[in-house]
Amino acid sequence: MYFLHGALHLIVSGAGVTWKLRRGAIQSVLDQFGEPIDGDPQARPLLVTEGTARDKLRAIDGNVYLAHALRRLRSTELPLVVFGSSLGAQDDHLVDAINEHPHRAVAISLLPGTQRALAARQADIYARLETDELWFFDATTHPLGHPSLRVS
Repeated sequence: MYFLHGALHLIVSGAGVTWKLRRGAIQSVLDQFGEPIDGDPQARPLLVTEGTARDKLRAIDGNVYLAHALRRLRSTELPLVVFGSSLGAQDDHLVDAINEHPHRAVAISLLPGTQRALAARQADIYARLETDELWFFDATTHPLGHPSLRVS
């Protein structure tokens, strides 16, 4: 499992090293968010959330972990699950990487919506991905997509 645009539990130290925040003896990972990292006041969560595909690709290329994750996406021919990405225009770098292996099966999570909205979203993804086998599934059927984890 790779977090291609980072995640709140991935931390970049002031020296540029990426590591995973783990549950402490007293605090959960969620309790630790926003707290300074002992001995490294410049440490921050690794997140690439805004900007164009070009902006995101520049940020990815500037981080060893993210660059590795994108190389793995480009190189593997194994079936793929995409969870939590719209694969819109801002994600052209991901679409291009997925399209490098059109024979692999791809499953995409979608949040529930109206039948019309889901059909439009699926049509957009079908038009962007060059894959022989494309599946869609309800993101809320996966534990990470549980409604209780959504920010209102």
